[in-house]
Amino acid sequence: GVTGGTDVTGFGLLGHGGEMARAGKVGLRIESARVPVLPGALDYASMGLVPAGTWANQNFCQKNLKIAEHVKPETVSILADAQTSGGLLLAVDPDKADDLVAYVRGHEGPRTEIIGQVIDGPPGVIEIV
Repeated sequence: GVTGGTDVTGFGLLGHGGEMARAGKVGLRIESARVPVLPGALDYASMGLVPAGTWANQNFCQKNLKIAEHVKPETVSILADAQTSGGLLLAVDPDKADDLVAYVRGHEGPRTEIIGQVIDGPPGVIEIV
């Protein structure tokens, strides 16, 4: 049921997610509270302690973001994190997403979460809620 995917590396979740959305001519909605974050990362981001590449990623993506009022700036910084390495972002048929998560978790895979949805909208626009 996977219809698209990318590794999340130096351009962060927002950069790579935006590229996938543009290529698919769709928008994305990311549920920020569902995105796995390392302990302490939000604290450091709230102090502005993020790599320069994170700021560059955030600035590059800014014009294509719709950020809900309750989402804190440090959360957006984490989603643009330039240090992210090794995670996968997969687009999966909604009817099969829970099965894929269960499969990966059942095989002692890495932490696996459903973090959002593909939505109709301007290509490449990401809603962060």
